[in-house]
Amino acid sequence: MAPGPAPAPHAALAERLRVAQPWLRLVGILCWVAAGLLLAGMLLLLLADSMGLASRNPEYDGASAGFLFLVHGALAILHVYPAVLLLRAATLIRHPFDDATSVAKALEALRRLWKYLGICIVVGLSLALLLVGAIVLIAISQAAGS
Repeated sequence: MAPGPAPAPHAALAERLRVAQPWLRLVGILCWVAAGLLLAGMLLLLLADSMGLASRNPEYDGASAGFLFLVHGALAILHVYPAVLLLRAATLIRHPFDDATSVAKALEALRRLWKYLGICIVVGLSLALLLVGAIVLIAISQAAGS
């Protein structure tokens, strides 16, 4: 019995991508949910501040509340781009692959996602190192001052 024609290389790759499609969609939706929760946290901070609930607390600091408000907003915005890329890749994968360009489009969306996440990780680790350094310097200066 003669073997059939070998499948096109992009067909095997397309099948592997199709297996990942539900997970890409799930994580993309979870990114949208996280962005929504962060925005809800922003609104709760704003509501608490506008109602004066926070100012009744003697330890209330308006600057730290404003900082938290900005951090929540920035994190919400940072969750939108990966959500868009994940859902775009999942949509491209769900449709049948007619040729290698369809596979290339899906892989390009995933490449952009990993590049973005890599940049976020480098920036986050850099900020964490700066924060640790600042905490150490503050501790040293407090110890020297006492």
